Amino acid sequence: MKKYLNLIITTGLTIFAMLFGASNLMFPLKSGIISGNQLIVGLCGFLISGALIPLAGLIAIMFFDGDYKTFFYRLGKIPGATLIFACMLIIGPLLVMPRIIAFSYEMIRPFIEYYVSLKIFTIIFSLLTFICCYKKNSIIDLIGKILSPLILLSLCVIFGIGMWTRGVPVEINSSSLEVFKENFLLGYHTLDLLGTIFFGYIILSILRTTEKEYSKKNLAHIMLLSSLVGISLLSIVYIGLGYLASWHGQEFANLDLGKIFIQLVLKIVGSSGALLISSTVFLACLTTIIALASVASEYLRTEIADKKISYVYALIAVLVLSGILAQFELGTILKYSAPFIYILYPALITLTFCNLGFKLFNFKPVKTPVLLVFLLSTAYYGPDIVKNIQEITQK
Repeated sequence: MKKYLNLIITTGLTIFAMLFGASNLMFPLKSGIISGNQLIVGLCGFLISGALIPLAGLIAIMFFDGDYKTFFYRLGKIPGATLIFACMLIIGPLLVMPRIIAFSYEMIRPFIEYYVSLKIFTIIFSLLTFICCYKKNSIIDLIGKILSPLILLSLCVIFGIGMWTRGVPVEINSSSLEVFKENFLLGYHTLDLLGTIFFGYIILSILRTTEKEYSKKNLAHIMLLSSLVGISLLSIVYIGLGYLASWHGQEFANLDLGKIFIQLVLKIVGSSGALLISSTVFLACLTTIIALASVASEYLRTEIADKKISYVYALIAVLVLSGILAQFELGTILKYSAPFIYILYPALITLTFCNLGFKLFNFKPVKTPVLLVFLLSTAYYGPDIVKNIQEITQK
């Protein structure tokens, strides 16, 4: 029983740390700033899209035994494979991994800017990721037992000091409905639904390899309880970050998202404390990129290269491409990725709940609901993509 409980806690901490990366710091802080005195309303919207929907993704992929191909192929083989490819590009070298690298640099930039450029930092960060990804089966122990407790301890310190020195939230003139809607859409940017679907695949595969004494039913039970632990921790952190930004962050409202956290920390704990906490956040970003690089590399090796290249070469390719795109810096990455997120995410949410309905209630429709949502999102946000492309070509 003790080992069973320890495994649930360790796996739950792993899920938390895998998800808790750059976006999970930036966007709850933004939520706190834009919500002001309506923070409870804002956090409700943010937590629904940033925590509850990812939890639904973890539960859904558990029902599919971690097989994300079966999960997506309910749309049909070609549409499912296309959506998997798009998701892999987004959580991998096209968006999330470069975003993590650029954000990690912003975290420690005030302390190393005169000595280390973004390019040099990218090389060092990518090498660390490669080393940590080399032995995949050690990921749960590395993240769950070492890095996650450090992240949580560091955040507890800043939450405690921030609460002790809190100010008064700014009065927001927007209606509660507008605040809720804005924060709900803001939660999309965490992209944690994509993370939970593919991280669920990793965790279940590792558990099946390392915990052979447990039955398939027991592993599903462990996964379910671990998911609740991980998402609960993530929600608590979101709430804490939202309150910190509401109390202390209004003066940083016009800064780039990547700079808000470090400036907030500098304000609350000073430069020496900020160095410690920024280093811990660096570790948080490292844990997430380890998981993402592992997923994207395995996909490249098995699905794109048809197992004709090794995992190591696939990992190198993913890290090199991510490092190249990270050189565009965080603000540019966030700006041009937003319309793609708003188009893809609603379709993925629809697919997730259709698949849950199928497993729980034998609800069979899936292609039509997902297609309709995708077309509506494309019609609404497509012009923003065209505008961004025009801006890029004119530069």
